[in-house]
Amino acid sequence: MIVVSINKWLKILTVVLIIGMAVSAQRPEPKLWDQFGNIPCEELRGRLDLFMNEVASHHDSQGVIVGYDGQFTRYGGERPYKLLPKFGELQLMMTTFRNHFIFRRFDTRRIVFLSGGYRDDYGLEFWLVAPGGAFPDVRPTLKSIKYGKGTPQPVNDCP
Repeated sequence: MIVVSINKWLKILTVVLIIGMAVSAQRPEPKLWDQFGNIPCEELRGRLDLFMNEVASHHDSQGVIVGYDGQFTRYGGERPYKLLPKFGELQLMMTTFRNHFIFRRFDTRRIVFLSGGYRDDYGLEFWLVAPGGAFPDVRPTLKSIKYGKGTPQPVNDCP
């Protein structure tokens, strides 16, 4: 039988407690809830409503919407074609989303809107962040993009 001194046990217990506290102090990872590109207005509004309900059902969590600026795919005619975004278009979309949440009487302090930078194609990511959790890392694929001329208009025919 091995006899271990009380001093040694106290040292071992201290190390275990310190490691346990360090592990519990790590911030929870955000959860990707949805991601998509250019979709029709009705589908976009539906996804915004579903995300709003998801955030509301996690009382202490926060929602994060990350938008990536990029080309828009339009469908019409024989094949799809790409349109360059206009400078400020993504910001206009985020304002439209905020207004949608206000219209639904949702507390907009529970949703954070982030610009994720640039990608080949426009895209959105909806994230759930637990209390004290880390925000999602943005993942742009381009350093810059070319903008089209003109002033931004609501995208996806959403007023």
